Amino acid sequence: MPQALKPVVPPKDKWTGFLTGHLRQFAKGRYPFMIRMKETYGDFVQLQLGSNRTYQLTDLDAVELILKKDARNYSKNTPGFRLVAEVTGNGVFTENGDQWLKIRKVVQPFFSKAHHGHWNQIIQECSQNLVEQLSRELKPNQPMLLSHYMTQVALSVLG
Repeated sequence: MPQALKPVVPPKDKWTGFLTGHLRQFAKGRYPFMIRMKETYGDFVQLQLGSNRTYQLTDLDAVELILKKDARNYSKNTPGFRLVAEVTGNGVFTENGDQWLKIRKVVQPFFSKAHHGHWNQIIQECSQNLVEQLSRELKPNQPMLLSHYMTQVALSVLG
């Protein structure tokens, strides 16, 4: 990862970009838009969604730096994290600083090697439920966007 990673700013919407930034493109399909941004502009993209500036970061080393190695320098006090906290409450995913560290120390033992068998069983059960759900809901050769389903599985495992 480069020492100073600088974001690329893609062109905003042609007609309303001065007000909405990239919001119209984003609203047409979030996941395809994000894939297009990565493929076209690379690992670090700065976007304007209405009045909010946000970043899309896909460089794995940079993600590790922000989430793990240097997390104290990156606040989670953003509109997106506040929305998540309203739904999930404050926890290891949404807290910052010392409060995050306290929560992390409490939950970390549950993710140790000693608990891998337990997690494997839960992951297998949740995955099997997903396969059964998809078998009921989808027709053969039907295109699908997995992000909703994978979020559902992740929340089921953690729940």
